[in-house]
Amino acid sequence: MDSSKLGQELGRLFEVGFNIGMLTYIKQKELKYNYGNIYEKDLEQVNFPKIVRRLIDDLGVISFQHREIVKQWAIFFLQKSFLAGLNFLDEYFSAIGWNNKRKLKRLQIVYFQSYFADENTLGTYVKGENKVYQDWLSQFKKLGIDVNQIDINKYKKKGEFLKADSLIYFRYRHQVRILAIDYSIFTVQSIRDLRDLNNIEVLRQLLLSNIIYLKSKSVFANLGIDCKSDGRVASQNHPFLFPESLFQYYKAFSRKDKETIKMIQAGSYAYSFWNWLVSQQQISDNDEVTFNIIGYSDRDSASLCLQQNQIELLKTCYHIYRQQSPESEISSAREQVLKIIKRKAKRSFFRGERFIDNLLKISGNGIHLVSHQETFTDFNNYLDTIPQDLAKQLGVPPGLNLQQAHAALIQQVLSPTDKNLFAFLTGNPGIGKTTAISNFLKQEKILEEGFLFIYISPRTQVNLDILEKFTDSKSKRLCDDHLITINTNFTLIDKNEGKATVQYCCNQLEDRFNLQTVDFIPQNKLVEVSSSNSKSVVRKTATRLQESGNSKKGVLYSMSEAIYSLINNGHKNIVATVALQSLKKLSGGQNTLDHFQRIFRDVYNETEAKPIEAKLKQLSQRVKHIFIAIDEITGDRSGVDFLLGVSERLKLYGLTNQNYFNTKIIVADTSIIDADVIKQHLSDTAAEPNKIFFRKAPKLNACLTIESFTFNNTPAIAINTNSYPANNLHITYKTLIQSLKFQERNKKLYSTKKYDLEQRTQTEIIEDIKKILANSPQEQIIVYIQDKTRLSDLINTLQINKRRFEPNLDYLEIHADLSQFDKQNIHEHKDRVQIIFMTASASRGLSFPRAKHILVDFPRFEIEANLMEVIQVIYRGRGNPQIDAEDKQLIFYLTEQAVYYIENGDDCKYSLQESKLNILNFLIILHVSIRTRIYGYGNIAHEKYLMIPVGGKSVFTAGESLSNKIEKLIRSLKKEYRKRSHDLRIQKASKQLEELMKTADITIHNLTKKTTDKKLSYLKLLDDIRQAFNKLIDGSLNTLLDFPAIQTGYILGSLLIVSLDNKKVEEVYRLKIDDKTITLAEILSELKQDTRLSESIQVLIKDALQLIVELEQQKYRNQRLEQENKYFDRYYAVPLFVFLVNETFTTYFRNKEIKPEDQRFRDILEVYVSSIFPIGQVIPIGYKYEKIPFLIFRSYSLKEMREKQFSDKYLMNSKELNILNLILFQSETK
Repeated sequence: MDSSKLGQELGRLFEVGFNIGMLTYIKQKELKYNYGNIYEKDLEQVNFPKIVRRLIDDLGVISFQHREIVKQWAIFFLQKSFLAGLNFLDEYFSAIGWNNKRKLKRLQIVYFQSYFADENTLGTYVKGENKVYQDWLSQFKKLGIDVNQIDINKYKKKGEFLKADSLIYFRYRHQVRILAIDYSIFTVQSIRDLRDLNNIEVLRQLLLSNIIYLKSKSVFANLGIDCKSDGRVASQNHPFLFPESLFQYYKAFSRKDKETIKMIQAGSYAYSFWNWLVSQQQISDNDEVTFNIIGYSDRDSASLCLQQNQIELLKTCYHIYRQQSPESEISSAREQVLKIIKRKAKRSFFRGERFIDNLLKISGNGIHLVSHQETFTDFNNYLDTIPQDLAKQLGVPPGLNLQQAHAALIQQVLSPTDKNLFAFLTGNPGIGKTTAISNFLKQEKILEEGFLFIYISPRTQVNLDILEKFTDSKSKRLCDDHLITINTNFTLIDKNEGKATVQYCCNQLEDRFNLQTVDFIPQNKLVEVSSSNSKSVVRKTATRLQESGNSKKGVLYSMSEAIYSLINNGHKNIVATVALQSLKKLSGGQNTLDHFQRIFRDVYNETEAKPIEAKLKQLSQRVKHIFIAIDEITGDRSGVDFLLGVSERLKLYGLTNQNYFNTKIIVADTSIIDADVIKQHLSDTAAEPNKIFFRKAPKLNACLTIESFTFNNTPAIAINTNSYPANNLHITYKTLIQSLKFQERNKKLYSTKKYDLEQRTQTEIIEDIKKILANSPQEQIIVYIQDKTRLSDLINTLQINKRRFEPNLDYLEIHADLSQFDKQNIHEHKDRVQIIFMTASASRGLSFPRAKHILVDFPRFEIEANLMEVIQVIYRGRGNPQIDAEDKQLIFYLTEQAVYYIENGDDCKYSLQESKLNILNFLIILHVSIRTRIYGYGNIAHEKYLMIPVGGKSVFTAGESLSNKIEKLIRSLKKEYRKRSHDLRIQKASKQLEELMKTADITIHNLTKKTTDKKLSYLKLLDDIRQAFNKLIDGSLNTLLDFPAIQTGYILGSLLIVSLDNKKVEEVYRLKIDDKTITLAEILSELKQDTRLSESIQVLIKDALQLIVELEQQKYRNQRLEQENKYFDRYYAVPLFVFLVNETFTTYFRNKEIKPEDQRFRDILEVYVSSIFPIGQVIPIGYKYEKIPFLIFRSYSLKEMREKQFSDKYLMNSKELNILNLILFQSETK
């Protein structure tokens, strides 16, 4: 065998293992199937040792050592693919909702196709393809099909279904699923890639190679773009159906090393199979048919999810794969694709010809800057008078400007005469949504009738700003003496010994007081970190400590109890603010929103489970108006759960009874401008990842609209505005693209080059700031950079270059880690300074009336969520009518690494072209998203679309362990040290904490001893899983069908990731205060008093310091810190190699070899996992393992991101193929 074909042969083994894994799952679950024992008989004849010997012989390997290496890799690929297949169907059924016992019992596997003979066994078991096909087709005998009449010769041709690697036909009643998978491997292509897996450095390098591969992919590829409109799938006339585009684009950019290519092949087989089923009348008009098409490799996957009425796309896959294009035709197709994409992209930007030409001309290594300027004109300004006919249509007085007319509509909707429970205020930022609400509540009649206004938002600072709406700007007192405002947050409660705590403002009160169980602290008083007896740890013995588990009162508990006590104490006008993040899951299926019911507990009879009519009437005489406002609901993942949870509880307690109350649930969100998107995204709490809603614009929206609809079976209304506070808006896109060659084994190349790219971007931003200050010294600038370290670097550089550049005089720095003192300076100085530097923590709520220039460095992570934040940022300059009537400027900085794989030839050229297309796609997404917010739609060429970025949906589990707090503190101190490198105390504190916590025993337990889960744990099988697996495959592969049920996991590249839902994690840290950590308490005590550190860091220091002080009681003795916790959103990750060569890891860790930080397995695993998913609360803290490397972490969206590949909302998931590419390429005549 030619050694270059080794990858193909191992790929066959990978396919065999994956299919056996799926068959094993089917057997374990006792699912109904039609294939009888045909596969068991085949696998009895497949002898794994024979396959390995044939592989070795064909390679011509002679030495014993190299023969063992070949065998090792064969076992690894079989083991990896088997586990992947075993877990795949479990994940698949979970994603589509077929994983409960009732559905699995009724589920039928009508047809299952996989090849276990001939070439797939390297010729060690010869059966003959016709016999194989006859056995497969015999499954249809039970359906009454005469299989002898099937034309095998027709359906065994290229692209026909009998050539599929895996093809499964599921039926659950009238729901039909056709799953087609095509496989390949890329880790090993030739014998040169076979390295000794018993060598620890080889294992390290293989993990690093996977990371480098992931990082070489564009951050702008594979975005979550939701194309499913109003719950309906696309029809054949849908704007996102582009078979011709797919055909030509595939031809132009097809290369054998892509998962997308395998996906196209799988699509061809699925189309052929569907066509045959239809010809056999096996698909009825009542059947709902869904196709899941997967291109699966050992490093990644690409997927299509389609409905039957999108069959044209599969037909295109069929034609693509069956038609082998000559190289000359491919080259011509590439030129044609690029030509049309360029033409369409040019039309998407004003005067975009030169911009697109320069962008796509980039070649050669280095950093290339391409800029483009355009001007938005003819949009609406909030100062513009609305047309008379629109005023008449909306029922508002003529002559009002847009902001006034918008406020008038809100006043109408909030009135008791309006019967809508839900009011969705979706106008652009700064239009005055919360101002209109507060003005309504400040009316004398409303104050007399009494109101409770609960305002919920994702930002603590925004919650504080809403209180300003009820404050007189001159006297700084509340607008009414009977009004009281309260707010709270986790840091405030933690500072106050974990007691139920709120801050308040009231003209009639000024001292700290207690009502029932709640401490009320004046708003204007700084709250010091408590030095109370409340401890984070308790001593059990002389050498044994335990996390105290002190029950701290939560945010929603504190707020709910405070409101309840105020109402019962005679207060009738209450404004309360709370953060969306306060909604957390609790054990027993509960969540912290259950505390919300405490406010109204007197009006509900728990025994009879119904409201008490007399109590409702009594309450309404004190508090007539109940407004629950959720601001920027898409800005936090728990927003939808909060909305629907509040709605359910208000209805349950009778508080929506319009005979007594004027109750409104107000959703103020500037992202969602379309009623269909409101219904689709906000009416369901099912977890989802961040995404971008992509729709054909249904109509051209007026500057102000009001729309009635039904939401959650309840009357609802939406008020929307599209405007921007400027005369004209000048936008500059500065695209910096760095082209470089892919270096699989050069781990440091990408981080080094990334730093170069960041430095060039910093230089561009600094030059633009200097230019603006030179030309317009009186005009204010906002600079948005999400990375706090880079933000500090930028400030330091400007301080060096300018004679005077002082905080609060020349600039403000706004981010989440500000100290309490700095937060209070924002309002005092924001109109004075020249430049405001901000991160996402300031992207909402805050406004800067003097700002005319906004510079945005677009973050290179969680693109969909950050796009949503950027839309907020561009509206931060507002509030001065004179300036808002002038021209304004936006500058965007976008960076991308364009990676090519081959030095010379067309492959290099077109690899770069593909990378540049990715950033072009995102430029269009950014452009259309901004125009959607300002105009109500955006253009791609001549077509009008909506692009609406929204945050994902999920709810975190409540709680954070002491070890997680210390890990967060270490991380925070390292970041702080990068900003204050002269302060060696910060560096010493992080290093000594890391040294202290370096050794831990971590054990995973079931939550209860009497668990019904019979699945085996990967970790418990660790010591003997290799032997057990080897024993199973020592002969025939049919023995794998008896593999025991094992935990569900995710196989991703070289990682196994397993959920710790329904598990508890016990951590035992072996600690000792010795000469290395002797000064830690002293340093932390000093840092605790450092006012430059944020409140959150100070609270973390307090918890760590309590541990250190306790440890110092037994100085120089070995001590143990014990803690255990459980979170449903927790996972662990291990390299798959541990199940093959765990002794290699054990020997390595026993030698305690010290490696640089970026070479340590703990850090490699964290970088690896975080390159795929957003993660947090990572343990272990230290890096010294005993047996195998592992990582335990929490992720709010891992499961949702994985399930995306099976959802028809997203149509396709691919790092190479993008919907926008296909739309751009649609034929000119469409």
